[in-house]
Amino acid sequence: MRMLPVVIRVTDLDRSIDFYANVLGIKILRKKALPTRKFTLAFLGYADELNLTVLELIYNWDTKEYAL
Repeated sequence: MRMLPVVIRVTDLDRSIDFYANVLGIKILRKKALPTRKFTLAFLGYADELNLTVLELIYNWDTKEYAL
């Protein structure tokens, strides 16, 4: 059974990955840029998404901040 990701929108992908990987010890599973849609996805987890829920970080290239 494939687990669904927890989606988090971020404004600084490198800083976010650094925090989750180096502070919390979560592994970077894969990263994919989609230039035609102007965003990058990064999937992070303690194991692959077949076994555990993972974080999906979404970085929209043209967005500087998000309304809470």
